Amino acid sequence: QNMFDWWSVVCALVAVLVVSLIVYQTFAAGQGTAGTAISVQTTRLNYSTGRTGDDVTQDTTHTILSKCTSSASTSQSEELNASKRSVTANRKRQSDGIPDGNGQEGSPHDTAMSGGLETKQTEFHCRVSESDFALSHQHLDSETETPVIQPIKSLDELLSWQPYSDPFSVPVMTVRGRIPTTTSHPRLMVCHDMMGGYTADRFVQGYPSDINYHIYHWHMISCFTYFSHHLVTVPPPGWTNAAHMNGVPVLGTFITEWDDGAVKCQKILESDSTCRRVADQLVAIAVYYKLDGWLINIENNIKADHIVRLRDFVLYLTDRMHECVANSQVIWYDSVINTGELKWQNELNKLN
Repeated sequence: QNMFDWWSVVCALVAVLVVSLIVYQTFAAGQGTAGTAISVQTTRLNYSTGRTGDDVTQDTTHTILSKCTSSASTSQSEELNASKRSVTANRKRQSDGIPDGNGQEGSPHDTAMSGGLETKQTEFHCRVSESDFALSHQHLDSETETPVIQPIKSLDELLSWQPYSDPFSVPVMTVRGRIPTTTSHPRLMVCHDMMGGYTADRFVQGYPSDINYHIYHWHMISCFTYFSHHLVTVPPPGWTNAAHMNGVPVLGTFITEWDDGAVKCQKILESDSTCRRVADQLVAIAVYYKLDGWLINIENNIKADHIVRLRDFVLYLTDRMHECVANSQVIWYDSVINTGELKWQNELNKLN
């Protein structure tokens, strides 16, 4: 009887060991397969922007968006069957959670708008590779070696910008809907223009200080703009999260100024294709960083024969933003008039 009991125990232990080995090998094989396939499989990204996407067909282009189409329906099944746009990218998705495209929660990109607004999604398909997981030096602080957000300073940097290179700077909040009110009041934009921007707030994981600037009256603000004197200003995610949590849209800034700005504008406006490349990059940046629009600030003289193209650039950017980001807005700063002269009007009139 004792030998039988011992034999039963030995058999049970062997059975447990065999099952454990099978489970381990299955898990390891699954992990190895996923790791091997990551560079060739497509990964789906979802943003609550109101449009749908299609598979990547190229690996070398720097443009995330090439075509956007609207959908008349708000239901998910109709959204997925609506007209699609192709999206190109060859960079890495965020290393934190990414939704599976079926409307399941668990990812910051799958946050729905509340307050009675319609919730829609955009799907981006992109190729990713393991080599894309490393942060570039420009997104790490040289002293603390912690993630920071930086503006885009040159036209070359803007045109070569690629998504998924700065995952720590992507906000987790999409803008919440506000409860509609019957009281009409003037719209108020708060423009954050403090010491050139990107001070302590550039540290995306926080900074040990209690003297930073705060906003306490979000309910009075119609939109929030983060401003700096660099070509493209991307708001730090702390500001975007705070504004979106309170139902306030967030705008980035596109600015050219002084003689250097005039040179940049001349390069941008030299052809329709360059204008569209720049606009498409701004749309891609807005989608990636969950921005709700742009403040366009051209504070330098424009050649007279470029005025029409500048107008078309702003129109194209506005149309693309409206197609790709729900309820987005593009605001023109009072600066250049219709002759190309830099002449502030301090009002809206026939010149600006």
